Amino acid sequence: MALTEYDKKNLSKNDQKKIQQATAKWEAANAKGDNKGMKEAADAAAAIRNNAGYKTDSSGNYTGAYKGGN
Repeated sequence: MALTEYDKKNLSKNDQKKIQQATAKWEAANAKGDNKGMKEAADAAAAIRNNAGYKTDSSGNYTGAYKGGN
């Protein structure tokens, strides 16, 4: 979920900052064992990446061009 090299090349500085914030929220939730908070943070990061036109796996790794749907 952390900011990747692909993110640094393809996301705006503002979106990169949002990914970093989501990562920090995920880490805080993980430290507390807060599964709901972890999912919310991961979903927020995924939404930013999807809006940029690509999709990632749960770790933030690029998995291909976003085609919509699933």
